[in-house]
Amino acid sequence: MKISTKDYIYVLIQLILFALLLFEIKILQFSIPKYIESLSIALLLLSIIFLISAFLQLNKYLSPFPTPVKNSKLVTQGVFAFSRHPIYTALILGVFSLGIFFGSGYKLILAFVIMLFFCFKTNYEEKKLIKQFPEYNEYKKNTGKFFTLFLFKRNE
Repeated sequence: MKISTKDYIYVLIQLILFALLLFEIKILQFSIPKYIESLSIALLLLSIIFLISAFLQLNKYLSPFPTPVKNSKLVTQGVFAFSRHPIYTALILGVFSLGIFFGSGYKLILAFVIMLFFCFKTNYEEKKLIKQFPEYNEYKKNTGKFFTLFLFKRNE
């Protein structure tokens, strides 16, 4: 499939949202207990493992654009068995864990905005995936968009 202007817009918005993580609003900072800080580090490490696994599984089919790579194949095993969009899932979890670790209300709000953005981006992406992979509809029925086991389970 051909990369469209909309693909570039989604990537640009994503870059801007992640660049905003470099800033902080001091008034929205809070303190957290050490055990919560430790849990947030564990969640961040889990998200990094999930992210690297998804990168390795996609291999040459990896692209920053929502439009699938030409002549790619549908990956449904490994981390893709737990999430239709494991890279976005890892990024969402990672940003939330960073917000908690730094005691940053600003970063937590931004994590929520990033999650909403990924909801819109995945809706666009999945329309393209269905066109390229007719079996995607069946995969969609059995695998959650972000978190199969506990959130967003049903065909969003």
